[in-house]
Amino acid sequence: MNSLKNVVLMFLLVLGLPGCASMGPSGATPTIGIDGRFIEFYNLMGGERTLGKALGPAFPQDGKISQYTENVLMVYDESKPVGERFNFAPLGNTFGLSDPPLPIPENQSEVRYLNGHILSADFAALFDSLGGVRFVGYPLTEARWNPEKSRYEQYFEKMGFYRREGEQQVYLLPYGHIDCQRQPSQVGCVASISEAIIEPQHLPQPFLPIVERLGQDFTGVPLSQPYLAPDGMLEQIYENIVLAVQPGNLRTIHLRQLPLLVGYQRAPLVPLLNDPLMVFMVLDPASGLGHNVPRPFLTYIAAHGGQELAGAPIGELFEQNGVRRQCFENYCLDYDPTAPPGTEIRPTPLGLLYLRGQNYQPAMLSLLVWEAHSILDVGQEQVLGVRVLNETANQPIQNIEPKIEITLPNGTVKTMVFPPTSNAGNTYLKVNLPGLKSGDLVTYKVCASQPGGAPVCISDSWLVR
Repeated sequence: MNSLKNVVLMFLLVLGLPGCASMGPSGATPTIGIDGRFIEFYNLMGGERTLGKALGPAFPQDGKISQYTENVLMVYDESKPVGERFNFAPLGNTFGLSDPPLPIPENQSEVRYLNGHILSADFAALFDSLGGVRFVGYPLTEARWNPEKSRYEQYFEKMGFYRREGEQQVYLLPYGHIDCQRQPSQVGCVASISEAIIEPQHLPQPFLPIVERLGQDFTGVPLSQPYLAPDGMLEQIYENIVLAVQPGNLRTIHLRQLPLLVGYQRAPLVPLLNDPLMVFMVLDPASGLGHNVPRPFLTYIAAHGGQELAGAPIGELFEQNGVRRQCFENYCLDYDPTAPPGTEIRPTPLGLLYLRGQNYQPAMLSLLVWEAHSILDVGQEQVLGVRVLNETANQPIQNIEPKIEITLPNGTVKTMVFPPTSNAGNTYLKVNLPGLKSGDLVTYKVCASQPGGAPVCISDSWLVR
């Protein structure tokens, strides 16, 4: 009946640890670290990259334990139920910044309307990845332009977001630093720092823009997360293609020569075939030889990145298991006359074959699972949320479909599948269980995995009143 259970269990082991402030060499400024009570929560929420450095040691306040970082004030309240003890203080409410509430937008289903304000589309991904209203709070203002800083800002109860003009990266406003400037004598504010922002990082999903442009019907589902290949390139394997990029230079994104890498050979060049359904591509001007390509294949290629993305044909059209196939340098195309209309042409799924030949290790997953109602009224709909992270990099993982087993009071087990996780790593599932009565306890187990990786599971429950 709680959320963050997997994290809280770890917290319980470290509650007795002292703060992490330490003194360097004699005369050096003390190095302030994150208190042991907060360290797991801090890391789960993005660590220094997201929340900033500690501004001072943890301190007691109003029966709770608090600690400032550059961008937030973390709070631990032992009096609350397990799973609800860690949060952020609503510093934004003390800054005197608020806009009048707006009317509910009509006929605009794509607009995120929260408590009288519109969540800016620019900030929605970060808002979701940080836990939404629970950990960010409700918006206090609309997104606004700050001419002095040349950036867009939006203030929330517990955090603030901003994006510089001409950039896509979203940062946190330094709420902790602002609050400490107002009360420099506060015991939790001992560090003297300049305005903090999140350091720009490599995109956690560097191939996402090109995949969105090409479409998943072309790329297929991802079979791996981005990983460092033996040649030093950052690589990601999809069902139908393999993408690679030089780390730090997104302009070098390209497709690996997948057919050649999985064993297809370049066939001898041939002369022009006298067939009106074929287009002849000259590959050796001296001899006039090349390969013949079906016109529908060229139409498909033009709609999915063009010939440059496909590469040159490496052989003629051939038949395999009732499917006509032709391979190009970077992918193969199949024509299946028995497929539904509009789907007869599709890329050949060679990615799994390539994956099996690599030393790719699936990312260790970390799950955050929560329910909208830990105590549910009879007949009320439950909403379950899951956030999937790369445990090592603490980055959200997209396109994971967690599975859930719900055990009813009579022992019946109901199995459901969540929609694929978003680029923020989140997915939600609505659950309706008719026939429950007051006092019933519903238990559930959520599991998620990647191809080739062991599943990670979390169990929890909710009560019907």
